[in-house]
Amino acid sequence: MTTEISTNWDGIRNTNPNATVNRTRKALDTLAIRVESAGLRMATVSDVFEVADIPQPFSLVNGELKVEVKCLWYDRKPPTSWAHLTLIGNWELIRNFSGEVADNIG
Repeated sequence: MTTEISTNWDGIRNTNPNATVNRTRKALDTLAIRVESAGLRMATVSDVFEVADIPQPFSLVNGELKVEVKCLWYDRKPPTSWAHLTLIGNWELIRNFSGEVADNIG
């Protein structure tokens, strides 16, 4: 049974420096990224994330390298894209990854 992903942000915190990865899910044969330190909405996280399946998941914004990942913020998805992690520390792309990936930050 799949659960519909909500894009309704009413009442959801926009930022939280204390937010952490609080749920994972299984991924199968996907492109993933392992980050030692990445920023999202003032939180700093380290985990394995599934890279969004889009033509250009990496972007350079104001001199900061970002990657779009399939991960929710307080069980919500942004309405037009997935979450954009700002890569701060070391990171590694992993092709054909199967295992646990971060699913929610909150």
